[in-house]
Amino acid sequence: MTDAPGTAEGGCRCERVRFRLSGPPIFTGACHCRGCQRMSSS
Repeated sequence: MTDAPGTAEGGCRCERVRFRLSGPPIFTGACHCRGCQRMSSS
């Protein structure tokens, strides 16, 4: 997920949501799409 120091890329497993960040994250979250729910048994 990490590109270079201070930047990160990520997204949902289904790839419908993608993002790129610079700087330290303020918080982390979880995707709530059906595929990720099934993958994590939530």
